Amino acid sequence: MSQRLQRIRPATLSAGAYAAFLEARPKEERWQLIDGIAFMMTPPTGTHQRIAYNLARRLDDVLEENRPDLATLQEIGVRVPGHDAFLPVPDLVVADAVAPTTSYLDRFYLAAEVLSQSNTPEYVSMKVGRYAEHPDNLYTLVIDRAETRCEVWSRADDWRGSVLRGSDAMVELPEFGFRIALGHLYRNTAVPPV
Repeated sequence: MSQRLQRIRPATLSAGAYAAFLEARPKEERWQLIDGIAFMMTPPTGTHQRIAYNLARRLDDVLEENRPDLATLQEIGVRVPGHDAFLPVPDLVVADAVAPTTSYLDRFYLAAEVLSQSNTPEYVSMKVGRYAEHPDNLYTLVIDRAETRCEVWSRADDWRGSVLRGSDAMVELPEFGFRIALGHLYRNTAVPPV
């Protein structure tokens, strides 16, 4: 989500109409369908990419050891049952280890979004709420791009979010055997440690 979103077409699109819309667009464009509205995303910044990469690398190392049935994927779409007009592309997901042959996952266990200045609280809240409705999802992470801050939303905590701040705050995902200081997600970025 570190990309600036451009809304196109005010009309509500179904999943089928969205698929047809994508076929007519240049392949280098990146789009999401959020509650029936197609949003074009601009390319992510280097900071955004580094944060997502750091999370993916650390998670993959832990999953390989503790949960070899799972792995991370970046920039792949997800589907949430009952919400056909919601086809987002999280920055990172934890999914089954065998890579899918499709562009959208029907099953995922974590969705992570790296924020940008263009994200509104309403937009982020809507995505967090939809991700929580997926029956297999265990976690949603909302990671700030400008400061050392992360929201952790979990099924085990009835989807009540907790806010972590500062490099020493611990991100803990017990179902994956994952525990890491938040500062590690910001390694090799210009985001100041707090």
